Amino acid sequence: MAGGRQPLGQLDPPPGFSTGYEGKELPKLLEKTEWVAGTTVEVAWGIAANHGGGYQYRLCPASEDPTEECFQKTPLEFVGEDQWLQFGNGYDASQRITVKARRVGGEKVVPKGSTWTMNPIPGCKDTGGRAKSSCSEPTFTPAYADGTAKGIFGYGGGYCFGNLTKKPSAACTLEEYKNASFDFGVVDKVKVPDVPEGDYVLSWRWDCEMTKQIWTNCADVTIKKKGQSAEPFSPTKGCSACCNQQICSRCQKCIDKKDGDCAMCWKPLPWWDGRCPKCWNTTGCDSYVRPLQTAVAGRRVDWVFVTAVALASVAALAGLALALKLKGQSQSQAAREVQAPAATVTEMTSESFRP
Repeated sequence: MAGGRQPLGQLDPPPGFSTGYEGKELPKLLEKTEWVAGTTVEVAWGIAANHGGGYQYRLCPASEDPTEECFQKTPLEFVGEDQWLQFGNGYDASQRITVKARRVGGEKVVPKGSTWTMNPIPGCKDTGGRAKSSCSEPTFTPAYADGTAKGIFGYGGGYCFGNLTKKPSAACTLEEYKNASFDFGVVDKVKVPDVPEGDYVLSWRWDCEMTKQIWTNCADVTIKKKGQSAEPFSPTKGCSACCNQQICSRCQKCIDKKDGDCAMCWKPLPWWDGRCPKCWNTTGCDSYVRPLQTAVAGRRVDWVFVTAVALASVAALAGLALALKLKGQSQSQAAREVQAPAATVTEMTSESFRP
Protein backbone atom coordinates (compact mmCIF):
# COMPACT_ATOMS: atom_id res chain seq x y z
CA MET A 1 0.00 0.00 0.00
CA ALA A 2 1.07 3.51 -0.61
CA GLY A 3 1.28 5.61 2.46
CA GLY A 4 2.20 8.98 3.81
CA ARG A 5 2.88 10.38 7.21
CA GLN A 6 0.98 13.01 9.08
CA PRO A 7 0.67 15.91 8.76
CA LEU A 8 -0.36 15.60 5.12
CA GLY A 9 -4.00 16.54 5.32
CA GLN A 10 -5.17 13.01 4.54
CA LEU A 11 -5.52 9.61 6.16
CA ASP A 12 -3.18 7.36 4.25
CA PRO A 13 -3.29 4.38 4.37
CA PRO A 14 -6.66 3.42 5.93
CA PRO A 15 -6.99 2.74 9.66
CA GLY A 16 -5.75 -0.69 10.66
CA PHE A 17 -3.00 -0.88 8.03
CA SER A 18 0.53 0.44 8.21
CA THR A 19 2.44 2.36 5.59
CA GLY A 20 4.20 -0.10 3.32
CA TYR A 21 1.75 -2.94 3.96
CA GLU A 22 1.95 -5.51 1.16
CA GLY A 23 -1.19 -5.05 -0.92
CA LYS A 24 -0.77 -8.55 -2.31
CA GLU A 25 -1.49 -9.88 1.19
CA LEU A 26 -5.04 -8.52 1.09
CA PRO A 27 -7.73 -11.17 0.48
CA LYS A 28 -9.55 -11.34 -2.83
CA LEU A 29 -12.69 -9.32 -3.37
CA LEU A 30 -16.11 -10.92 -3.13
CA GLU A 31 -16.84 -10.19 -6.78
CA LYS A 32 -15.28 -12.65 -9.23
CA THR A 33 -14.60 -11.31 -12.72
CA GLU A 34 -14.24 -13.62 -15.72
CA TRP A 35 -12.65 -12.78 -19.09
CA VAL A 36 -12.48 -14.88 -22.26
CA ALA A 37 -9.06 -15.31 -23.90
CA GLY A 38 -8.76 -13.60 -27.27
CA THR A 39 -11.60 -11.13 -26.70
CA THR A 40 -11.51 -7.36 -26.27
CA VAL A 41 -12.36 -5.93 -22.86
CA GLU A 42 -12.51 -2.46 -21.39
CA VAL A 43 -10.26 -1.27 -18.61
CA ALA A 44 -10.38 2.09 -16.88
CA TRP A 45 -8.76 4.19 -14.24
CA GLY A 46 -9.68 7.43 -12.47
CA ILE A 47 -7.56 10.39 -11.39
CA ALA A 48 -7.46 11.75 -7.86
CA ALA A 49 -4.20 13.68 -8.21
CA ASN A 50 -3.01 14.28 -11.74
CA HIS A 51 0.70 13.64 -12.24
CA GLY A 52 0.74 13.29 -16.04
CA GLY A 53 2.81 10.49 -17.57
CA GLY A 54 1.60 7.22 -19.06
CA TYR A 55 0.34 3.76 -18.13
CA GLN A 56 0.10 0.13 -19.12
CA TYR A 57 -1.90 -2.97 -18.13
CA ARG A 58 -0.20 -6.35 -17.56
CA LEU A 59 -1.00 -9.89 -16.34
CA CYS A 60 0.73 -12.35 -14.02
CA PRO A 61 -0.56 -15.85 -13.13
CA ALA A 62 -2.02 -15.85 -9.63
CA SER A 63 0.10 -18.92 -8.88
CA GLU A 64 3.28 -16.84 -9.25
CA ASP A 65 4.71 -14.04 -7.14
CA PRO A 66 3.26 -10.78 -8.58
CA THR A 67 6.60 -9.11 -9.26
CA GLU A 68 7.44 -6.53 -11.88
CA GLU A 69 9.41 -9.19 -13.72
CA CYS A 70 6.32 -11.41 -13.92
CA PHE A 71 4.04 -8.60 -15.11
CA GLN A 72 6.46 -7.53 -17.83
CA LYS A 73 6.17 -10.97 -19.41
CA THR A 74 2.53 -10.37 -20.39
CA PRO A 75 1.71 -6.72 -21.21
CA LEU A 76 -1.78 -6.25 -22.63
CA GLU A 77 -2.21 -4.90 -26.15
CA PHE A 78 -4.30 -1.72 -26.47
CA VAL A 79 -7.03 -1.99 -29.12
CA GLY A 80 -7.90 0.89 -31.47
CA GLU A 81 -6.87 4.53 -31.63
CA ASP A 82 -9.59 5.88 -29.33
CA GLN A 83 -10.13 6.03 -25.61
CA TRP A 84 -12.94 7.64 -23.62
CA LEU A 85 -13.63 9.87 -20.66
CA GLN A 86 -16.63 8.23 -19.01
CA PHE A 87 -18.61 10.30 -16.53
CA GLY A 88 -21.11 9.44 -13.81
CA ASN A 89 -18.24 8.66 -11.44
CA GLY A 90 -16.77 6.57 -14.24
CA TYR A 91 -19.75 4.22 -14.56
CA ASP A 92 -22.16 5.74 -17.08
CA ALA A 93 -21.35 4.48 -20.58
CA SER A 94 -23.97 6.84 -22.01
CA GLN A 95 -21.84 9.79 -20.89
CA ARG A 96 -18.65 9.39 -22.90
CA ILE A 97 -16.27 11.78 -24.63
CA THR A 98 -14.04 10.24 -27.29
CA VAL A 99 -10.32 10.92 -27.04
CA LYS A 100 -7.66 10.14 -29.62
CA ALA A 101 -5.26 8.03 -27.61
CA ARG A 102 -1.56 8.79 -27.66
CA ARG A 103 0.25 5.46 -27.72
CA VAL A 104 3.99 4.85 -27.46
CA GLY A 105 5.61 1.50 -28.22
CA GLY A 106 8.36 -0.35 -30.01
CA GLU A 107 11.92 0.14 -28.78
CA LYS A 108 11.02 3.23 -26.72
CA VAL A 109 9.30 1.40 -23.88
CA VAL A 110 9.79 -1.39 -21.36
CA PRO A 111 9.20 -4.16 -22.12
CA LYS A 112 10.31 -3.59 -25.70
CA GLY A 113 7.60 -4.20 -28.26
CA SER A 114 4.77 -3.41 -25.83
CA THR A 115 2.61 -0.27 -25.82
CA TRP A 116 1.99 2.45 -23.25
CA THR A 117 -0.75 5.10 -23.35
CA MET A 118 -0.37 8.73 -22.35
CA ASN A 119 -2.54 10.20 -19.62
CA PRO A 120 -4.97 12.34 -21.69
CA ILE A 121 -5.68 14.89 -18.95
CA PRO A 122 -3.29 17.88 -18.90
CA GLY A 123 -1.93 18.97 -15.56
CA CYS A 124 -1.40 22.53 -14.34
CA LYS A 125 1.21 24.51 -16.22
CA ASP A 126 1.88 27.11 -13.54
CA THR A 127 2.11 25.53 -10.08
CA GLY A 128 0.89 21.95 -10.31
CA GLY A 129 -2.46 22.65 -8.64
CA ARG A 130 -1.77 21.00 -5.27
CA ALA A 131 -2.89 22.44 -1.94
CA LYS A 132 -5.23 25.05 -3.42
CA SER A 133 -2.55 26.54 -5.65
CA SER A 134 -3.54 28.21 -8.92
CA CYS A 135 -4.16 26.26 -12.12
CA SER A 136 -4.91 28.69 -14.91
CA GLU A 137 -3.45 26.84 -17.92
CA PRO A 138 -3.01 23.22 -19.02
CA THR A 139 0.41 21.73 -19.68
CA PHE A 140 -0.72 20.78 -23.20
CA THR A 141 -3.80 21.10 -25.40
CA PRO A 142 -6.30 18.35 -24.58
CA ALA A 143 -6.76 15.81 -27.38
CA TYR A 144 -10.55 15.53 -27.13
CA ALA A 145 -11.93 14.40 -30.47
CA ASP A 146 -15.21 16.33 -30.34
CA GLY A 147 -13.88 19.45 -28.68
CA THR A 148 -16.54 19.50 -25.96
CA ALA A 149 -14.31 19.10 -22.93
CA LYS A 150 -11.35 21.39 -23.51
CA GLY A 151 -11.84 22.78 -20.03
CA ILE A 152 -10.87 19.49 -18.36
CA PHE A 153 -7.37 19.83 -16.96
CA GLY A 154 -5.72 20.32 -13.61
CA TYR A 155 -4.78 18.35 -10.52
CA GLY A 156 -8.22 16.97 -9.70
CA GLY A 157 -9.05 16.16 -6.09
CA GLY A 158 -5.36 16.66 -5.32
CA TYR A 159 -6.21 20.35 -5.19
CA CYS A 160 -7.27 19.59 -1.63
CA PHE A 161 -4.15 17.59 -0.68
CA GLY A 162 -1.26 19.24 1.08
CA ASN A 163 0.70 19.68 4.27
CA LEU A 164 -1.89 21.32 6.49
CA THR A 165 0.69 22.15 9.13
CA LYS A 166 2.59 24.37 6.72
CA LYS A 167 -0.50 25.56 4.88
CA PRO A 168 -3.68 25.27 6.97
CA SER A 169 -5.61 27.13 4.27
CA ALA A 170 -5.18 24.12 1.98
CA ALA A 171 -7.95 22.29 3.85
CA CYS A 172 -11.07 21.90 1.71
CA THR A 173 -14.71 21.81 2.58
CA LEU A 174 -16.66 18.82 1.28
CA GLU A 175 -18.14 21.02 -1.44
CA GLU A 176 -14.68 22.22 -2.52
CA TYR A 177 -13.41 18.65 -2.65
CA LYS A 178 -16.41 17.59 -4.74
CA ASN A 179 -15.94 20.47 -7.17
CA ALA A 180 -12.22 19.78 -7.57
CA SER A 181 -12.56 16.03 -8.13
CA PHE A 182 -12.77 14.52 -11.61
CA ASP A 183 -16.10 12.74 -12.13
CA PHE A 184 -14.87 10.41 -14.86
CA GLY A 185 -12.75 7.39 -15.62
CA VAL A 186 -10.28 7.01 -18.47
CA VAL A 187 -11.44 4.01 -20.52
CA ASP A 188 -9.34 1.94 -22.95
CA LYS A 189 -9.90 -1.30 -24.81
CA VAL A 190 -7.33 -4.07 -24.45
CA LYS A 191 -7.05 -7.57 -25.84
CA VAL A 192 -7.12 -10.52 -23.46
CA PRO A 193 -4.08 -12.63 -24.46
CA ASP A 194 -4.36 -16.29 -25.39
CA VAL A 195 -3.03 -17.62 -22.10
CA PRO A 196 -3.87 -20.84 -20.24
CA GLU A 197 -7.15 -20.85 -18.34
CA GLY A 198 -6.92 -19.92 -14.68
CA ASP A 199 -6.67 -17.10 -12.17
CA TYR A 200 -4.54 -14.05 -12.89
CA VAL A 201 -3.50 -10.80 -11.28
CA LEU A 202 -4.10 -7.73 -13.44
CA SER A 203 -1.60 -4.91 -12.90
CA TRP A 204 -2.05 -1.27 -13.85
CA ARG A 205 1.22 0.69 -13.77
CA TRP A 206 1.33 4.48 -14.03
CA ASP A 207 4.71 6.15 -14.55
CA CYS A 208 4.31 9.82 -13.65
CA GLU A 209 5.81 12.76 -15.51
CA MET A 210 5.24 15.67 -13.14
CA THR A 211 6.67 13.80 -10.15
CA LYS A 212 9.29 11.09 -9.71
CA GLN A 213 6.70 8.50 -8.85
CA ILE A 214 5.30 5.18 -10.03
CA TRP A 215 1.80 4.16 -8.95
CA THR A 216 0.48 0.66 -9.39
CA ASN A 217 -2.66 -1.28 -8.66
CA CYS A 218 -3.74 -4.89 -8.95
CA ALA A 219 -6.97 -6.81 -9.46
CA ASP A 220 -8.07 -10.44 -9.67
CA VAL A 221 -9.45 -11.88 -12.89
CA THR A 222 -10.21 -15.42 -14.10
CA ILE A 223 -9.47 -16.16 -17.76
CA LYS A 224 -11.32 -18.93 -19.60
CA LYS A 225 -11.27 -20.20 -23.19
CA LYS A 226 -14.95 -19.93 -24.06
CA GLY A 227 -18.24 -18.50 -22.90
CA GLN A 228 -18.95 -14.89 -22.01
CA SER A 229 -17.06 -12.29 -20.05
CA ALA A 230 -18.40 -10.21 -17.19
CA GLU A 231 -21.15 -7.73 -18.04
CA PRO A 232 -19.74 -4.19 -18.30
CA PHE A 233 -20.65 -1.87 -15.45
CA SER A 234 -22.73 -4.46 -13.68
CA PRO A 235 -23.64 -3.36 -10.14
CA THR A 236 -22.03 -4.97 -7.12
CA LYS A 237 -23.22 -5.54 -3.58
CA GLY A 238 -20.77 -2.91 -2.38
CA CYS A 239 -19.53 -5.14 0.41
CA SER A 240 -16.00 -6.16 -0.50
CA ALA A 241 -14.34 -3.63 1.80
CA CYS A 242 -16.54 -4.73 4.69
CA CYS A 243 -15.87 -8.48 4.71
CA ASN A 244 -13.27 -11.23 4.72
CA GLN A 245 -10.55 -9.34 6.62
CA GLN A 246 -10.67 -6.50 4.13
CA ILE A 247 -9.78 -2.95 5.05
CA CYS A 248 -13.12 -2.09 6.72
CA SER A 249 -14.02 -5.45 8.26
CA ARG A 250 -12.28 -4.42 11.49
CA CYS A 251 -15.22 -2.10 12.19
CA GLN A 252 -17.69 -4.98 12.53
CA LYS A 253 -16.78 -5.10 16.21
CA CYS A 254 -17.72 -1.43 16.56
CA ILE A 255 -21.47 -1.59 15.94
CA ASP A 256 -22.15 -0.94 19.63
CA LYS A 257 -18.99 1.03 20.42
CA LYS A 258 -18.11 4.54 19.25
CA ASP A 259 -15.07 5.54 21.29
CA GLY A 260 -11.43 4.45 21.57
CA ASP A 261 -10.21 2.42 18.61
CA CYS A 262 -13.75 2.42 17.18
CA ALA A 263 -14.03 6.19 16.91
CA MET A 264 -12.63 6.22 13.36
CA CYS A 265 -15.37 3.87 12.23
CA TRP A 266 -18.00 6.48 13.04
CA LYS A 267 -16.31 9.52 11.53
CA PRO A 268 -18.42 10.80 8.59
CA LEU A 269 -16.65 10.69 5.24
CA PRO A 270 -17.77 12.30 1.97
CA TRP A 271 -17.08 9.20 -0.12
CA TRP A 272 -18.64 6.60 2.14
CA ASP A 273 -22.33 5.96 2.76
CA GLY A 274 -22.10 3.70 5.79
CA ARG A 275 -23.11 0.48 4.03
CA CYS A 276 -21.08 -2.06 6.00
CA PRO A 277 -23.71 -2.89 8.64
CA LYS A 278 -26.04 -3.79 5.76
CA CYS A 279 -23.46 -6.25 4.47
CA TRP A 280 -22.86 -7.85 7.86
CA ASN A 281 -26.58 -8.49 8.39
CA THR A 282 -27.38 -9.97 4.96
CA THR A 283 -25.65 -12.32 2.55
CA GLY A 284 -23.49 -9.39 1.47
CA CYS A 285 -20.27 -11.11 2.53
CA ASP A 286 -20.82 -14.13 0.26
CA SER A 287 -18.57 -14.27 -2.82
CA TYR A 288 -20.16 -14.50 -6.27
CA VAL A 289 -19.38 -14.41 -10.00
CA ARG A 290 -20.28 -11.10 -11.61
CA PRO A 291 -23.12 -11.32 -14.16
CA LEU A 292 -21.97 -12.50 -17.58
CA GLN A 293 -22.81 -10.48 -20.65
CA THR A 294 -25.10 -11.82 -23.33
CA ALA A 295 -24.48 -9.16 -25.98
CA VAL A 296 -23.55 -9.70 -29.60
CA ALA A 297 -19.92 -10.00 -30.64
CA GLY A 298 -18.04 -6.76 -30.89
CA ARG A 299 -19.53 -4.90 -27.95
CA ARG A 300 -17.66 -4.19 -24.76
CA VAL A 301 -16.87 -7.33 -22.86
CA ASP A 302 -15.89 -5.88 -19.53
CA TRP A 303 -14.23 -2.97 -17.90
CA VAL A 304 -11.85 -2.76 -15.08
CA PHE A 305 -11.56 0.48 -13.18
CA VAL A 306 -8.14 0.44 -11.68
CA THR A 307 -7.98 3.28 -9.15
CA ALA A 308 -5.23 5.81 -9.78
CA VAL A 309 -2.95 7.83 -7.73
CA ALA A 310 -2.60 5.57 -4.84
CA LEU A 311 -4.39 2.66 -5.72
CA ALA A 312 -2.55 -0.47 -5.34
CA SER A 313 -2.79 1.38 -2.37
CA VAL A 314 -6.00 1.07 -0.69
CA ALA A 315 -5.42 4.71 0.05
CA ALA A 316 -8.33 5.52 -2.13
CA LEU A 317 -10.54 4.51 0.72
CA ALA A 318 -8.80 7.24 2.62
CA GLY A 319 -9.52 9.69 -0.14
CA LEU A 320 -6.31 9.64 -2.16
CA ALA A 321 -7.43 7.81 -5.21
CA LEU A 322 -10.52 7.21 -7.18
CA ALA A 323 -8.53 5.66 -9.68
CA LEU A 324 -8.39 2.15 -10.20
CA LYS A 325 -11.68 0.62 -9.83
CA LEU A 326 -11.70 -2.71 -11.37
CA LYS A 327 -14.44 -4.62 -12.75
CA GLY A 328 -11.91 -7.24 -12.19
CA GLN A 329 -11.67 -4.92 -9.49
CA SER A 330 -9.16 -3.09 -7.48
CA GLN A 331 -8.87 -3.31 -3.72
CA SER A 332 -9.96 0.31 -3.63
CA GLN A 333 -13.05 -0.34 -5.68
CA ALA A 334 -15.05 -1.10 -2.59
CA ALA A 335 -15.12 2.59 -1.71
CA ARG A 336 -17.05 3.45 -4.88
CA GLU A 337 -19.38 0.48 -5.39
CA VAL A 338 -23.13 0.49 -5.84
CA GLN A 339 -25.48 0.83 -2.88
CA ALA A 340 -26.01 -2.41 -0.99
CA PRO A 341 -29.44 -3.78 0.03
CA ALA A 342 -31.38 -2.07 2.79
CA ALA A 343 -30.01 -2.47 6.27
CA THR A 344 -31.54 -4.93 8.65
CA VAL A 345 -30.07 -3.19 11.68
CA THR A 346 -32.39 -0.22 11.94
CA GLU A 347 -30.41 1.50 14.67
CA MET A 348 -27.54 2.00 12.23
CA THR A 349 -29.53 3.91 9.63
CA SER A 350 -29.69 7.21 11.46
CA GLU A 351 -25.95 7.76 11.77
CA SER A 352 -22.99 7.80 9.45
CA PHE A 353 -21.04 4.63 10.14
CA ARG A 354 -17.56 4.67 8.68
CA PRO A 355 -15.98 1.26 8.16
